[in-house]
Parts: sequence; C-alpha cells; structure tokens
Amino acid sequence: MTTEADKTATRIVNPVGTVPCGIDDFGELVSGGYCLVDKSALIGGVLTCPHKVMLITRPRRFGKTINQSMLRYFLETPPEGTNTRALFDGLLVEEDAATMAHQGKYPVISLTLKSAKLPTWEEAYG
Repeated sequence: MTTEADKTATRIVNPVGTVPCGIDDFGELVSGGYCLVDKSALIGGVLTCPHKVMLITRPRRFGKTINQSMLRYFLETPPEGTNTRALFDGLLVEEDAATMAHQGKYPVISLTLKSAKLPTWEEAYG
C-alpha cells in the first residue's frame, strides 16, 4: 500500500557537500552546507493527511529523526531574532504555496527517545 508520504518527490541538495554522519538536526544539515536528500515535500503530505494520527515507520537510519526535525523547523514559531524560513529556500516545499502558508505558525512539542539508550526499561523510564 502506497501512502501520500511515499509519493512525495525527493532530490539531492548540495551534492558536492560533505555527507553528514551522526547529524540529526535539520537546521544544522542545511546551514552547514551538508549533502542531503530533500524530503521537504513530506510536509505537504503531513498537513493534508485526513487522519487523526499519522504513524511513520521506517527502518533505523532511514531519516525519521531528521524528518521530525524538519517538521519542527517548518511548523514551529521561531524564537525572536531567528529566521527558520531561510532553511527551506530552494527546497521542494517552497514550490507549494498552500503548504508554505503554514510555515512558522504553530507551537510544537517535539519528543524523541533516541537518546534513551539504557540497559533496562526501568532505567530508561527513570
């Protein structure tokens, strides 16, 4: 079964840039000039999804945390004096005016359990 997110276009941004290793922050990837796969068209798919819940599953190392970070940078009202809009200049999402109307308009709570690497569930819960 193909989802809307799977139908989104992708392209390589800054193909001559350094390939990032261990960087999971979208802002750092873009502003640092790293080579990355532009999956920003995913944002429009998320915004137009008619379901109450969206579960995005991918194998490990397939960009789930970077996509989450990208969504946060896009949707979150930026702190005063910062310009997160510039992170999306030249990316696929910029071509979608309806999606761009949502940029920087929302409070965002972003939660990742990526750093919860402890030997037992009890220790991680603590």
